Amino acid sequence: MVKMMAKKVLLVLLCLLPPGMRAQQTNLELSFCDSTWSTPEGCTARSPYEFFCPEGSVQWLYMKPDMLSYLPMQFVRDLEGKWKKVQKKSIRCTVQGFPAEGFLITYTEEKQEYYKLVVWGTVRKQPVLLNIGMAQKPVNNAALSPFVRDFMLLEE
Repeated sequence: MVKMMAKKVLLVLLCLLPPGMRAQQTNLELSFCDSTWSTPEGCTARSPYEFFCPEGSVQWLYMKPDMLSYLPMQFVRDLEGKWKKVQKKSIRCTVQGFPAEGFLITYTEEKQEYYKLVVWGTVRKQPVLLNIGMAQKPVNNAALSPFVRDFMLLEE
C-alpha cells in the first residue's frame, strides 16, 4: 500500500518538473475527461494532459475513485513544502459544469507572487485533479485566462 501510494505521489510530483525537462509540442491533441481539443494557440503541450501558455499552465491527473480521499491533500501538502511562504484558501468551483473543490494557493518565488488553483472532483464519472498555475491572482472568473475558463469556473 505504501509503495503504491509513493508511486502515485511521484507521478503527481512529475507534473512539477520544469518545462525544459520534457518534450514539448504546439499542436498536440489534448484529452480531458472524454473531451478533446487542440492545444490553445500560443501554448505548448507536454502531453495530452498538460499544456503551458505565457500566462500560465494547466495539468490534470486522472485518479481512481478511492484516491479522491487522500491524493489531492497529499498534492497540496507537497506544494506547501516546496515554497517557504505559502497561503492557502479553500474554493468551490465547477469543472466543465461538474461541482469541484480545492484551494487557491499563493506563493512567492524570487520575490514574485504566483498562484495555483488545485482543484479536484469527478467529471463525467472520472475523478480528476487539476493543477492550474498563473501569474495573475484569480479574484473572479473574469480574471481567469480563457484557457483556464475552458476547464473551470469559480463559484462567485
